[in-house]
This record gives sequence, structure tokens and C-alpha cells, in this order.
Amino acid sequence: MREYMKAVGAITAFGFAILFVLGGGVQQLAESPARFWGYAQTAAVWFVPGITTDELRVAYAEASEESEIRKPQKKEAPFASVDKVHILIMPGHEPGKAGTEFNGVFERDLVVDIADALADILAANPRYEVMVARTKTAWHPTLAEFFTTRRNDILSFREEHKAEMETRIHDGTVQKNEEQLFRTDAPLDILVPIYGVNLFAREHGTHITLHLHLNDYGGRTGLQEGEHTGFSIYVPEKQYATAEASRNLAEHIATRLSAYHATSTLPSEASGIAEDQELGALGAYNTIDHASVLIEYGYIYEPQFMNPKVRSIAIADYAYQTYLGLQDFFQDPVENSRGSISFPYTWTALPQQGPETYALQAALHYLSFYPAPGESFSDCPITGTFGPCTKRAVAAYQVARGLSGEGVITKETIETLTREVYGVPQTGSRDILF
Repeated sequence: MREYMKAVGAITAFGFAILFVLGGGVQQLAESPARFWGYAQTAAVWFVPGITTDELRVAYAEASEESEIRKPQKKEAPFASVDKVHILIMPGHEPGKAGTEFNGVFERDLVVDIADALADILAANPRYEVMVARTKTAWHPTLAEFFTTRRNDILSFREEHKAEMETRIHDGTVQKNEEQLFRTDAPLDILVPIYGVNLFAREHGTHITLHLHLNDYGGRTGLQEGEHTGFSIYVPEKQYATAEASRNLAEHIATRLSAYHATSTLPSEASGIAEDQELGALGAYNTIDHASVLIEYGYIYEPQFMNPKVRSIAIADYAYQTYLGLQDFFQDPVENSRGSISFPYTWTALPQQGPETYALQAALHYLSFYPAPGESFSDCPITGTFGPCTKRAVAAYQVARGLSGEGVITKETIETLTREVYGVPQTGSRDILF
């Protein structure tokens, strides 16, 4: 089962859950986005086409770089500049309610942290104008006012598009997806922010909306960790007007995320990208005209989210990889990027759980030693926990570099690793034995 909450932001994770078939495995992405995802249009786009990949890239290329670099807009009027690429970052769910949780950690809060980290990175690019839809306690003031003053318009907007969708399905113009994982029925107070964001984005010239989530599925109760791990990205179903641009964007972000993380082990998400026809955030009833993706960065109970010592570096890393995917999409990639913000790292200690180990795992992966041969990210994710997976990877690195240690971190190992990552040896390291 998986949370219907992702579609409607309802109050309980299990009240609207849909049964999934469990099991399956994960494949790390190793090819270019277009080749790996193997996407093929099998139905015609309906209504007036939304923004395309080419149009987005032209908007980026023509965006002004002359204005002063600004911080992400959270209190000021959104999208004040017309000559920027407008990105709306939507942390999943509503302030203070809904979303999955595990052992006192709340999805709705962690995704705000990722959103803020991503917004800070994007704000340094003068071609972007960024708006974060909410904080942990409140909607962006402009959105809050929009939801209140335009409530009737928002509901009418949804109903008009829903009626048009039903007509199109009836006359055969659109094929209904009968195996849809999400459903769009929900209380009005939940529908207003969902479709309010869609209408707001239309009226304010939004180019891209990024919906940020953590994953979960029904059947997991209490403090029990679930069996699934890994990221997935949802995109509008291929018949929708913005399907092409949304999927193209998702492919680039997924490729960056897959460089350091496994794709979801849930069978319906195992390819990394899944289409959805009835997910409100992705423009159910064809209610968006811009590119939109919904990123599930991982499952709430995974160690990198649960361990407070690791969480901040993992959040920064997910935000950075999302940014790299955006830059790849706009054909303006970051030069000499290692793909992870966690290293180079000045190692002074290697506790069994912490950012030092997260950086070690990432650095070993960058050098093609983590996970160890024959293992995958599904078996050995980058979590900041020094366990058997990390020990085997360290041992493989030591053998390849002619070092001793048998998987035990030594000063010589750190100095050699640092020399490869930095180009110069790190000084001041001390022997650390596990």
C-alpha cells in the first residue's frame, strides 16, 4: 500500500491507502536519461499544449542575468521579475498537518528543509526567481491570501477542468487509466490548496513546480521499518499537455539522484519515474500548463532521514543533486561536479554514524568502490552508517591501493583517499579503529 496522502494531503496516512503488490528490485541508472527511461508517446496530447522543453530552455537562455542576486522569496511578492525562469518549490502537504511520519520525524517538516536548501542554491543563479510555497508553520503569505480570496474560483477551476476531462474520456479523446494509484476525491479544504497552487502557477507565469516528498506505504505500523527504499519521481500522464517537458525534467533529476541513491524497490516505482493521471499536484484534469514533477526522495524510515547526525548532510545532498538535474535539463551543467555536496570532507573522526561516514561512502562511490563489487545501492545505500557494506568497500579500496587495514580505517587510508579526492593529502588525521 502507498499513501493516498501524496495526492490529497489528507490527515491520516492509512485512511486513503491503495493496495500495492510488494517485492521487486532496483537497478542503478547508468545510461543517458532518454535511453534509460525508454519513454514513448502512445497517445495524443489533448487541449492546448502546455510549455515544452524547448520553450523552457529558450526562457532560461534568454533570462536576465543583470539583476541583483536575491534570496528566495518567502515574504515578498512572488516572481517580481518577468525575465526570469520562475520556479515554485512546493514542500509536500500542508503546514503542521498531514504527511507520513516515523519515530517522531515528520515528512512535512523534512521536505521544507530540502526546499529551503534547494532554494538557497537556486537563488545564486541570477536566471532563476524562486518561491517556496510554505514554511513548517505557514503558507507563503501570497498563497495564503490567494487560497482565501480565490477559494470559489479555485473550486470552479477544478470543476470546469474535471467536466472537460470527463467529456474527453466519454468521447474517446482521452483514455482513462483504470489502474491509477491515486484518486482525486478529497474534502474541499484539501482540494483548495492542491488546485489553488495549480491556478496560482498558471496566473503567475510559473515555468516549473517542484513538489518535494518523502515516501511511505500502508501496512507499515508504529515503529516498524518498511521493506522498501529508494527514490522515485512522479510526472503527469503522457496524454496531458505538459507531459513531455515534465518527463524530460524528471529524467535529468532522476539521473543525478541515481548517481548516489537507489531507485525505489516498490515495483510500480522501480524504473525511477512513474506517470500519474489523477494526482492533483501534477495537474489532474489537465490543470497545469507548466512543467511539474513530484520527487519522493526516499522512504521516511531510511537511516539518512532518521539519524539527526546525518540528516542535515543528506538534505543538502538531495537538494544539490536536484539542482544539478535542473542545470542538466537547461543544458547549463555545473562543471567539474562530483555529484555530491558531501565531499571533499576534512576527516578528523569516523564515528559509526555521522556525516564523516556519509562523506566516506560518497567518496568511495565516486571512486567506484562503494558499494563493493556485486552489491547495489539497494543492498548498501549511502546512509552515514559504518556497517558491513562500508567495511567491504573500504577493504576493496585498500587492496586496490596497496594499503593494509582489511576494512578498518587507518590514517594511511584517509590520506590516500583524500589525495585522490582533493589532489593533496589531508594532514592532521589520526588513526581510528572500529
